[in-house]
Amino acid sequence: RQALRHRLSIGTISSDGSVRVQFLRGAGLGAVEEQFASRLRRGDRFQFAGRLLELVQLRDMTAFVRLARGRGEGVVPRWQGGQLPLSMALGSELESVLSGADDSAEARWLAPLLALQQQVSALPGSDHVLLEDVRRREGQFLFV
Repeated sequence: RQALRHRLSIGTISSDGSVRVQFLRGAGLGAVEEQFASRLRRGDRFQFAGRLLELVQLRDMTAFVRLARGRGEGVVPRWQGGQLPLSMALGSELESVLSGADDSAEARWLAPLLALQQQVSALPGSDHVLLEDVRRREGQFLFV
């Protein structure tokens, strides 16, 4: 009976709650972990979906944002390991782009950026993972 309970529990993954990120005027951008969103205060700026955003209000598990004015930096959302930032399907497509097998317009547009990444560091591949450790004034960051 205990062995059966154990086997039935294998694969259970508990995850942190997520908070939707949405413009005040309604367009959704995605989601961040609840733990990250809970540390934000009104007016805080953060990078998300390729934009610098400003938190206007956090209500009903939704972070209402607007584009931040001016230039500058914002915090970058962090996942505590409860979920991956890319779906498996998106990860497979990205692997295709990184390997050079994708000849789409998007892949050609990314080519100069990928060439720069290869020159400065390396590109991840299907047989290895790229880890980069970055130390900045705001702290230490590990990108996988």
